[in-house]
Amino acid sequence: GLMAARAAARSGARVLIADEQTRFGGTLLDESVVIDRVTGVEWARVCIDELKTSDNVTLLPRTTVFGHYDHNVLGAVERVNDHLAEPPLGQPRQRLWHIIARQVVLASGAMERGLSFTNNDRPGVMLAGAVRSYVNRYAVAPGEAAIVFANNDSGVRTVRDLKSVGLAVRALGDVRPEDQLAAPIGRGDRHPVDLRHVEPDQVEIGDAERRGRLQQGGIGFGRVVVVDVVERIAGADAETDAIGADRARQGLQHLYW
Repeated sequence: GLMAARAAARSGARVLIADEQTRFGGTLLDESVVIDRVTGVEWARVCIDELKTSDNVTLLPRTTVFGHYDHNVLGAVERVNDHLAEPPLGQPRQRLWHIIARQVVLASGAMERGLSFTNNDRPGVMLAGAVRSYVNRYAVAPGEAAIVFANNDSGVRTVRDLKSVGLAVRALGDVRPEDQLAAPIGRGDRHPVDLRHVEPDQVEIGDAERRGRLQQGGIGFGRVVVVDVVERIAGADAETDAIGADRARQGLQHLYW
């Protein structure tokens, strides 16, 4: 979204960019990525500074676009002073925007999908993306010893971010075949991680009350996977206070409908 806005602004077009967060940057604020040889956070900051100085750009943080209608008509709500206990005199708490655009770029990203298993609402169990947000954006340790379970490369990124700040990772579990796994972690690394391949058709029933069971529906195959998260991935004696799970992402296309 920022790159598209910057390109449009440089072309001389009038640009309005809306983001529901208080800061622009999206997932760049949560990930340890590198763009143009700088961190994603720094790249977003430089891009926003350039947009702020452009007379043809309007920046709307804390703004939710709730509808995209015929002829590129959009509705948006700007939370102008909702974050303040008392708004300034004469200023509204919210502002309704009625936007008519020649062109619309939707950069709403994708929503992370979690894994369903017994007791997955207990403290310490969260999405893998949430683990990276705690570490990279807020400098908060989600736990002292983590287990990561995923079916995509998000698991690898989560482990690397945890290890980069010195947090222990007991194991990384991945349900994909070994030839589809991302670059291995720990081989030649100073802080090796136990990478475990979890067979999707293997059923392990353990102490559900103590450890919980993970259930994942196999879309298109009609199968259900039941795996004891801690015992199957890291061993029966493993102790962990944080579990990061990720079952891929779903594109946010709500404004298309």
